[in-house]
Order: sequence, then structure tokens, then C-alpha cells
Amino acid sequence: DPFTHVVVPGFVPPPVLASGYAAPPASLPGVPPGSVPASVNASKQLQYGSLTLTPGGFLTADSIFRTRTIQSDISSSWNNIPTSNSGLAHLNEQKLSARASRFALLAEAPVTASTFVAGYAELDLQGAGTSSNNNQSFSYVPRVREVYASADFFDYGFHLLAGQNWSLATLNSKGITPRNEVTPPSIDSGYVPGFQYTRAPQVRITKDFNKKLWVSLEAEASATEGVNNGLCGNIVSNNSTPATTATGIGATPALGIAGGNCLAVGNGGNFGQQGDQTQYSLNKVPDVIGKVAYEAQIGVRDIHLEAFGLYRDFLDNVNYGGAAPTSTSAAPGGFAASSNHNSSGYGVGAGLIVPLIPRRVDFQASGIVGRGVGRYSSSQLPDATVDGNGAVKPLGGAGALVGTIVHLTPSIDVYAFGGFEQVNRDFSGNGSGGLVGYGAPGGINNYGCNVEGGTCQGATHRIVQVTGGLWDKLYRGSFGELRVGVQYSFTQRSLFAATTNANGIGTSAAPLASAKTNENTVETSLRYYPFQ
Repeated sequence: DPFTHVVVPGFVPPPVLASGYAAPPASLPGVPPGSVPASVNASKQLQYGSLTLTPGGFLTADSIFRTRTIQSDISSSWNNIPTSNSGLAHLNEQKLSARASRFALLAEAPVTASTFVAGYAELDLQGAGTSSNNNQSFSYVPRVREVYASADFFDYGFHLLAGQNWSLATLNSKGITPRNEVTPPSIDSGYVPGFQYTRAPQVRITKDFNKKLWVSLEAEASATEGVNNGLCGNIVSNNSTPATTATGIGATPALGIAGGNCLAVGNGGNFGQQGDQTQYSLNKVPDVIGKVAYEAQIGVRDIHLEAFGLYRDFLDNVNYGGAAPTSTSAAPGGFAASSNHNSSGYGVGAGLIVPLIPRRVDFQASGIVGRGVGRYSSSQLPDATVDGNGAVKPLGGAGALVGTIVHLTPSIDVYAFGGFEQVNRDFSGNGSGGLVGYGAPGGINNYGCNVEGGTCQGATHRIVQVTGGLWDKLYRGSFGELRVGVQYSFTQRSLFAATTNANGIGTSAAPLASAKTNENTVETSLRYYPFQ
């Protein structure tokens, strides 16, 4: 086996003869006392005594063609599909990319016969540095996908995990175990709408009962997805004038509100690391998820079932003008000059994997419903909006994904998936006859959605996608595995119906107008897995 060799400390390669063959050494040096021999086994794992290192990942060359430009790489942003009023909606887009390539390393070691520890790290190239560009050098930087450590106590059925990993909201294939998460087989790194996930820092404890029933509790780092990635900035500007937005927030601020804080923006080290321009939401407690999984068996079919519950907390601060409200300038609800507001979000979800035809046709389904669950959607729909008094208010939402994978041959898989994600409109009065919230129709103009250069301000309500594709293992042997894939998807983005005061029509008298837009994509991939 050309991948099997033994590395001995102090060993010097023998000289090469004129014939091109290495001269056999007279003898191999002995292993120094206290040293641990290292070897590579037939599975391409590096062995250091009892420590096993397993490299993984793949190198990929991908392409994507879109009928509407969203100015994105191989990771599609489904919530940014332009409506026909934008010139981008009338332009096609084609991209070539290697950024989905992944690099992984798993380290495992037995502490005792029944206790194992492991560490796992996985990176890709979908990060962006200050000099990253797609003009000449395509100098994108590595991005953390997963970095965590775990400990398994098999005698007691307990499993611990700490670090950055897929959320418990993500569907598993076997029990509740890391590296068995089920992602759609799509080429697009934006996945499929309806697929629920985060990859976040977390602490997780799991108990299994004879590998049949699994119960897990997780606390993971929280973040709030808001309208335009911001909440309070869309209520009112700092000088108390109405904020104009194009995402469904009412243009009239809540009565008596002078400003507020929901998100902090990193600027030169004030928030986060130097140069970090990422927005950080104000969350004082982590998201908490509890999950139960059961491995059932019906005849010759092994069926995976799971369900989870999610709790979230949202926080903001609202300034009511620096003075206590009076009878003539009362803040809604009678709050003091400034106030912190807490609100809770929640979600419930479930999933299953069923072999319709064992070893031939697999079916899977998963879904979530709740308030403040937009963060867990592939399209990154908003979690929350604001109430009439400026308090952060979780939005109702839901998502679901169903799919089938057909194993035509040992090397060819064909798949078809369909999914949707939606967020519900939620708005309230601001105390002066205006509306505040997500999807509020007042002052929001949808009459130009189908005319290039027109106005289209409705907020996203629902995203639906159907997709299908094929993966073929062209080669599998001692040199790894070579796969080729092709995928087509149709995605529709629907906006909330909105009104207008254009053309002299008063807002109260204007009819509502909804809007839709869609995206067709064709993607290809050629991937080399050297360690398969």
C-alpha cells in the first residue's frame, strides 16, 4: 500500500543507486527509549501511540449560474433575490469558485476502555479578509466551521461537547452524536430554504439509553437577526426624526422615542476585535435547546426520530427623550425616561429519516415553528421587530424541509428536495396614528415592483425552493475519491402586500399590492476527497 509507511525517529533515507532504486540499508536504527512510533494505517489515519489523527475534507471546483444577479459566490443569499424594479433582476450571473473546499482533522484517543476523548476542527475558504476580492487574486481567507472537543463515557452513556458545532436544531442521522448531522446534498453553500441550523459556540451534555433513546441539553451563543441586520436603528434616528426604510418597518417612529440600542457595530476595536465590522446583537443569555432522539426499527428498516424545544431571550434599551413622560408627551405604556426591555422567543421542531427502500431510497423531513426562530433559517429571516413602545418583539415564523435520496448504483445518487421558510407580519400603533413593526403596510410602496426603476419596499414573507441534483463517484480507490455533481433549483421569494400614497392616492384608500420574484440556478461541482 503506497500510503502505509513507518516513520522512525533518527532514520536517514538510504542512498539512491545509479539504477534509480534505493540501496537497502544495512540495518535500521533502534527506536530511542521513551519515543512513540508513528505510522499511517490502511485507512490513511496517522497513529501516534494511542492517539489517532484522521484528516478529512475535499478540494472543489464549483460553478453557479443564476438568472437574477444577487452578487454572491457559491453561497446563495435567498433573501436577497431582487425584484423586477432592480436592474440586477434583469441580469444573469455566473461564478466559478473554489471557496467551498474544506480542511478537517479529527483527533481521538481512549483514556480507558470505556472513555474516549476527541477534538475536531473543520475550515473552509468562505471567509473574507480586508484584502479579499474577486477581481484578480481571489485572496479569500479560511473560515471556522467547527472547532470543538468531546468526551464520551460509554459505561454511563454520557457525552459532553464544548466548542463550535452544529446546533441541536440540526437533524441528526444517528442518535444525538457529532459528525452525524444531516445537511442537504446540495452544491450551494447556502443550503436549501427550510433547513434549520446554526454553527455556534456551545456546551452540550447528552445521555443515551442503550443507544436507542437519546436526551440532550445545549446552551449555544445567541444572536438576533433583525430587519436589515438592525432593529432599533430602523425605529428612529438619533435626532428623533423618522427613519426611512425599505424593509417593512413603518416610517413613523413610536411616539416619544428618541432612540434605542439593539445591535452594536464593531468599529476599530470598540466592539469585538480590531477591524471587526460585524454587528453584535445584545443578548444576555444563550439560546437553550433540549432534544430527544429515538432509533426505532420497523421490520428491516432503521428509523430515526427526533424532536426539540428552543428558548431564546431578546433585549433592547429605549430612550424616551431624556425626561420622564408627561401628560402631553407620553411614551406608550407609561415607561420612564429610558428602559431596558426583555422578551422571550421559543420554537419547537421535529425530524425523521426513513429508508423507504432499504439501501436504495431514503426519505427525510424536518421542520420548526415558533417566535424568534428566523436565525435558524437558511435564508436568515429576521427574528424580531419592535413594538409601539420600542421594545424588541419576536416574530412568528416557521420552516420545513423534505427530501428523497435515491441510490441508483453504488456510485450514483440522485436527490430531490423542497423547503420553505416564512416570517409573519407583526406591527402595532405608535401612539400617533402610525404603524411600527415588520410588514406594516402604512407608507410602504409596492406599486413599482414589476417596473425597472420603480419602488418596491415590501418585506420578505416567504421563501420556497424546489431543487434536485446528482452526485457520481467517478473514482474510488487508494488515491481517494473523485466526485462530480450537478444541481438545479427554483426559488421564489414572496413579499408582504403593501400600500402606497403615490399618484395622489391616500394611504388609507390605496389598495394593497403584493409582489414575488424568483431565481433559477444551475450549479456544478468537481470534488476530490484525498482521505476517503
